[in-house]
Amino acid sequence: KLTGKCVLLTTHFLEEADVLSDRIAIMSRGRLQASGTPDYLKQRTDFEYRLLMDKQDISSSDRITQFIQGYVGSVVLERESAAELVYGIKRGESKNIEQLISGLDQNKEAIGINSYGVSMTTIEDVFLRLVQEEEENEQMQEGNRRQLGEEVFRKQYPRVRGMNLFWARIRALLIKRWHVSRRQTNIFLGFFLLTILLEILNVAAIPTPQEIQNSLTTYARIADAQVTLIPSIYNSQTVVAYANSNANNVESRLISYLSDTGATVDEIFSDTVLSYVTGRYYQTEDIFINTYQLGLAAYNNGTLLSPSLRMNAYFSTVNFHTMPTSLGAAATNLFQFYANSSSKSIVTINQPIITSPAATSYIAQIINVLYCFEVFPISLFSLFNSIIATIYIAILLLTLVTERISNSKDLQLLTNLKRRGYWLANWIFDFSLCLILISLLTIIIKIGSAANPKSDAEVHVYQNSTAAGVFFLMFLMYTLASLPFAYVFSFIPKSSIMGFSNFFILNVIGCVIDAVISSFPVFIKNDTPSAGPTKIYSTISAIRYIGAVLLPTINLKQAIANIQLHENSACITSWNLLLGTKLSSTGSLMATSQPGVGTQFIIFIVQIAFWLVILAVVEHCSRVRKGRQGCCCGRDSSNAMLSEEWDDSVG
Repeated sequence: KLTGKCVLLTTHFLEEADVLSDRIAIMSRGRLQASGTPDYLKQRTDFEYRLLMDKQDISSSDRITQFIQGYVGSVVLERESAAELVYGIKRGESKNIEQLISGLDQNKEAIGINSYGVSMTTIEDVFLRLVQEEEENEQMQEGNRRQLGEEVFRKQYPRVRGMNLFWARIRALLIKRWHVSRRQTNIFLGFFLLTILLEILNVAAIPTPQEIQNSLTTYARIADAQVTLIPSIYNSQTVVAYANSNANNVESRLISYLSDTGATVDEIFSDTVLSYVTGRYYQTEDIFINTYQLGLAAYNNGTLLSPSLRMNAYFSTVNFHTMPTSLGAAATNLFQFYANSSSKSIVTINQPIITSPAATSYIAQIINVLYCFEVFPISLFSLFNSIIATIYIAILLLTLVTERISNSKDLQLLTNLKRRGYWLANWIFDFSLCLILISLLTIIIKIGSAANPKSDAEVHVYQNSTAAGVFFLMFLMYTLASLPFAYVFSFIPKSSIMGFSNFFILNVIGCVIDAVISSFPVFIKNDTPSAGPTKIYSTISAIRYIGAVLLPTINLKQAIANIQLHENSACITSWNLLLGTKLSSTGSLMATSQPGVGTQFIIFIVQIAFWLVILAVVEHCSRVRKGRQGCCCGRDSSNAMLSEEWDDSVG
């Protein structure tokens, strides 16, 4: 044997292989059955020794077997013929083999044998055993194949027909959708996580209508708002001070008063306050805006018997209230001088006069309660909820568009599946997901109504369980109306991403337009509110109803806005007073008149029926069109036939 060399030997002489080989591989019927060292292969058999008996013609094999079992209890009779018996002795049972041989020598005639022989297991035994196992396995497999053929092709199974077949197909399609959703983890999680996070932000982070209104109008009407005009009201500003003498404590009182207010004092000793300040204005922009806002100069020109003090006040016009603040500081120093007391002071307080809304203009009245009206972008709660609803319906649209453009839908229809069964299965799956989601959204709204610390937050109206229940009902009806609308829409786009984008943009633009046009009547004065709303209000209301009929999302937005309005009696009063409406907060939320949602409920029912009919028409037209293309293919040219072939690379 040479290091690094390998000799491959094939032989049918197994004794030769046992002697010459380091490793042996046994093949049968072209398949590898076992491989390993000779000792390893021998140990794979059950028997360590074999005992061969040449029996006499009149001897009994049972008597011989009983005799051998007296020495080796677990001996096994492997083969038997008229003149020969072959026994196998298992591994670990060979300790009494010496006594067995001695007993055979002494009792050959008695038990009826002519001769016997003992041999160890050989490679040939291993080979025969493996071949036997292979034949047994093949026979078993052949039997299994025959049994399977009998069961599948000859056994008479009861055929599934009618409604049982229909629901079996529906169940199979639901399982298919579930597995597709599991593979598309991002879409499945986005359906739930994205919408839930957006709803949480809508409840907790979106500013209230009053906050948005105040930020847009740049001022807020706050009762008892006031500010004390002292030199330290300006951020990091420096007051320049000058006094021509300290007689009668003029200089010390001036510096002490300014320091006591918290201002930084820059005392100069020449009568150049104005030039001192203006010279520094040109250095930096920050100095011009923040550093020097006030300057004071005191002139004590009197005598001991006839005291006289004159104050010059200098102020910048960059910030508010600098003139009255500087005059108040000068007046305080004059008071202290003539009263001869540093404890004297004159306090100036700026407090705006809040006028009654009844005395203001119509626009002022509207602005004061603008948050009560569905004005864009003041009231955002209903708009954001309609956007959230659009998102989760658009996510469901992705799977439908993908199945259409990849011809997966057509492949399912080839199994004799009815189109109504296909859409029903998708509807059941989509509606189940939506039902879970809108339940979670309602829970978030209910929790937010109790947890939001802002007293004027729109979500607070849902502390009323009736309002929360109607909120859930409107989302439920929106889902029922939007699913067939989305199914019809799925026939249009050429890719799933385009389908999602187009559906989202269409609905969001529709909701924004509805929010914008609802703002128009608010700013048009109604001179006779007692006579009812203006024609412009009625016209715009009709336009908004048309939009609600066309798009379920717009209808949902209007329904949520009505819930908000119904639960706010102060805003209803403003509507009636300014627009001439006859709204009431005591009526039922399901009333057909505003602020009830009965009209929106009816519109949803109409939309459900309308879009289901449109879906049936579109499917029928699609089937007719494909049928015509098939006729053209068979009669005219092969090009049309090629157009009907599936392109599995799409999608």
